[in-house]
Amino acid sequence: MLTPTFVMLSAIVAGLIVSKREKLALAIYSSLILLWYVFDVGRDAYYFPWFHITVLALFITFNVKYNNKIVFV
Repeated sequence: MLTPTFVMLSAIVAGLIVSKREKLALAIYSSLILLWYVFDVGRDAYYFPWFHITVLALFITFNVKYNNKIVFV
């Protein structure tokens, strides 16, 4: 029932990243992971979003590392 909502939010996050609005995308993506752990299913299957947490950590790492670089295109 909620699958279209999550697909829509994932598309919004991807669009925000492409349009260089990483902070808002990071906030939405982090809140989705946090919402997973708020519900009982998330606490029972705590290992399920391991890939999402890995992607979030890599996104934060590379965003901080390369955000201050000047790119000439």
